[in-house]
Amino acid sequence: MAIMIFNRMVVWLLQSRLHWLLSRSFVVMHVVGVKSGRIYNVPVNYIRLSPSNPLRLLITSLRARTWWRNLRQQVEVEITLEGRRQPVFAQAYESEADVVAGFVAYFASSPRSARYFKVELSSDGKASEADLQVLAEKHVVIRIEPQRSI
Repeated sequence: MAIMIFNRMVVWLLQSRLHWLLSRSFVVMHVVGVKSGRIYNVPVNYIRLSPSNPLRLLITSLRARTWWRNLRQQVEVEITLEGRRQPVFAQAYESEADVVAGFVAYFASSPRSARYFKVELSSDGKASEADLQVLAEKHVVIRIEPQRSI
């Protein structure tokens, strides 16, 4: 219950004029349930995959959560990023290889985030294979891509 209240507050903040307080590391995913049709507004941490394309993002989620299962196929969703709601494509990746590759990219882009995942990076900025394996067992990665203009 406390987490639900916290999430609602974060979603509200990210959609308000005060979004800048959290927008550097949080985005709201607006995901439609495949079976229920219900809209899930999920605040999640992200990293940018490309400085030249601010809508190419990488997100992680615990496998135990259920919202990301609506993204097993590439689907059109909306995100609220830096106070603006916009359409994007999202897809969750579950395979060990995809999750490991996602975390390698995540830590390359944001080495400080390794501490959050309880991973220690080597002097060259890489996580151990054992740590990556544990992350792959407990997490999925979600890639966000911009929609192409016609």
